[in-house]
Amino acid sequence: MWNEDLMFVAAEPFDDHLIISVEDRVGSNKDETLGRVVIPLNTVERRADDRNIRGRWYNLEKHMSDAMELEGEQRKKDKERDKFSSRIHLRICLDGGYHVLDESTHYSSDLRPTAKPLWKSSIGVLELGILMLMVYTNENKDGKGTSDTYCVAKMGTNGFVLDHK
Repeated sequence: MWNEDLMFVAAEPFDDHLIISVEDRVGSNKDETLGRVVIPLNTVERRADDRNIRGRWYNLEKHMSDAMELEGEQRKKDKERDKFSSRIHLRICLDGGYHVLDESTHYSSDLRPTAKPLWKSSIGVLELGILMLMVYTNENKDGKGTSDTYCVAKMGTNGFVLDHK
């Protein structure tokens, strides 16, 4: 794949790494790894608007231990090792303009973008307190159970009962 847009989901804190492997299919069931790069997510640029992200060249390392080395760390030059390293051009960002749903869309309670600057301003503050929750279970003569639940809540200075039947 070349010049493709791929989206992955990551959640804060960004302590994980993005591992990119470039492979060559040499047979029907055989792939040869050409190289890989390991990018710490805490070094990736964050974006909350639609501006363009600059691309960067990354060296593809043959061995995973080489790919895991920290950027900027002085690498030892060893003549025994690979004399040629491929590079890959990537444009990577952590985009806060999306909201990833972690619950069913029918019951979703938060549809705001991840980036707080993109949130719409609030129109007020609602203070809701749950004072008591009761669940009564009853059995009828067939042995089947029913339940009656209610909740005593407080909104601001007013208290009210939420009854579910």
